[in-house]
Amino acid sequence: MVPIRYVILLTLFLLNGSPGSARGGVTDASPAPGAQPFRSPPADTVLRVGPGHAYTSINAALDAARYLDRAEGERIVVLIDPGDYEEMLYIDVPNVTLRNAAAAPDTELTNRGVNIGPGAVRVSSYYGHGYDYFSQGSHHRWDADTLAANLRRGKLDAENPTVGSTSGSYWSATVIVDTFGFRADHVIFENSFNQYISRRESRDSVVQWAEGGKGERPRDFGNTDVQDRAFVERAAAIALTEKADRTVLNRCRVVGRQDSFFGAAGARVIVYRGVMMGAVDYLFGGMNAVFYQTDLMLNVSDAGHDRSYITAAHYPRGRGMLFYECRIVSPQPGVETASAYGAKPGFFGRPWRPDSSEVVLYRTRIDTSSFPGAEGQSLVDPEGWKDSLGGRSPYMYEYATEEQSGRSHTGQRAKWTSVPSAPFLADGLPIQPITFTAGGDDWNPLPGLLAADEQREP
Repeated sequence: MVPIRYVILLTLFLLNGSPGSARGGVTDASPAPGAQPFRSPPADTVLRVGPGHAYTSINAALDAARYLDRAEGERIVVLIDPGDYEEMLYIDVPNVTLRNAAAAPDTELTNRGVNIGPGAVRVSSYYGHGYDYFSQGSHHRWDADTLAANLRRGKLDAENPTVGSTSGSYWSATVIVDTFGFRADHVIFENSFNQYISRRESRDSVVQWAEGGKGERPRDFGNTDVQDRAFVERAAAIALTEKADRTVLNRCRVVGRQDSFFGAAGARVIVYRGVMMGAVDYLFGGMNAVFYQTDLMLNVSDAGHDRSYITAAHYPRGRGMLFYECRIVSPQPGVETASAYGAKPGFFGRPWRPDSSEVVLYRTRIDTSSFPGAEGQSLVDPEGWKDSLGGRSPYMYEYATEEQSGRSHTGQRAKWTSVPSAPFLADGLPIQPITFTAGGDDWNPLPGLLAADEQREP
């Protein structure tokens, strides 16, 4: 008969590993006085979305996540099969990750921006300023029951609220993040309002406002006429509220035209090796944001007057936005956009006020234009910035820009902006990601993102 003490030892070995291992927190060394015993971080809870899985929509998975009991620090991962998900998401569950489940994930757009690559996950909706929608419920989001009821009775249930954050619609955002710790990996966030007519929009009843509309919209799925400059209006792809602190967008693509990406004061975010597509003031708000090695894609039409303004600094609080080793590029004509040509020269941005938060471009690589009459020119106009919104802020910085045209224009920039000779801000702090993300808790997700990429490299 085996003595009971050997049974106990064997049980401990199986549960915790051999004596001296760190697997279960059992080590040869005694803990230091006052030290907490080692505990492995809680395992992530994974919810699968897609055909054949427990959830067929991202919203269904998020609804389930709201009722899960979790240990402190436990993360919920919503693992999404590749495909199109026409949904409006309101994310109020903390520490949630939306992750592309493809073996080889991508964020490619094809067929003039209408379709996506085989390994892509796209979250998309179509509401925009200037129109009411039979499908829009009282919460300002798409609702199947509301659409069916309104179509039966032939009238609207709710009016599309005016743009802004106080209405709760956040510029008709496809995704609203209203909690901390949100992360997305290899996901496309899109508002198709100025991209194409989506399937859902083709089945909706869309009513143009008497004042403020942009004309009757096409009705057929896939129609890209709405990319014309005449149709462009405010329509956000993603919005971060003041609660959306410590947000990470890892290799994601944001697709819109005007006001694509809003982040409120109080939100800290890092956009890591992604693609930000937009045309008019498309990165805006009071967020503290780092765009790290990200493509800033000028998503404009072929109209000669359609020029891009990447940023619209507005709020006086917080540090602002850092673009760290980013590229300014054109969409691929006929593939990512319906345009026949690449973008024409645009602008870094136009601040709203003289004391706006910072916009800092550090070692930016600027591609050249292929637009007729601008071939070979920099994609950024020599002036660089505009004051057409009423602000001349000295907190607009540009350091060590690399022009693919071979011609430097830093000496021609707007005189009220800053072109420092050394990588430091006006208060003496270095131009580094941690300067913008640290806050009061030294939040710095960048080393972890870089390390994960290194592990994936062959």
